[in-house]
Amino acid sequence: PRNKMTMDPQMLEERDGLLIGLAQRCGGIEAMLDSLFSFLKRKTDFYHVQKEGDRIGFPQGVAEKMVLEALRKYQSDGVAAMPDQRALQERATRLQGERAKAPPQDAPNGAKAAAGRPSKPQEAPEKPSEGTQGAPAGGGGAGA
Repeated sequence: PRNKMTMDPQMLEERDGLLIGLAQRCGGIEAMLDSLFSFLKRKTDFYHVQKEGDRIGFPQGVAEKMVLEALRKYQSDGVAAMPDQRALQERATRLQGERAKAPPQDAPNGAKAAAGRPSKPQEAPEKPSEGTQGAPAGGGGAGA
């Protein structure tokens, strides 16, 4: 195998967070794997079968062998180990809390830029009319 390097725990934790987020965005493991292999097809030479003189791709069968070796590396005795469901749920909740506190970096186009500025020029505040003192501006009552 090309890479027998073991990752340090901090790096594993960082990658776990990225991959959990990806799996959630994709809607599950199967869709995440589909996205991964689609990416490899569209953006890399992973599927290119090397011919004599090629400097890209892999020899026949090597890409498939890499995938199977990675799959088998984490299986134990032919049965995949199941993660602790409670620990997974606690971690997902923690990661969601961290994302909620973080600035909106992955907001839809334009949303990040608009987040820090008012949507229209500041106007002088109006004097509250009788019966509206303490009410939020713009009719922010229930249902608004």
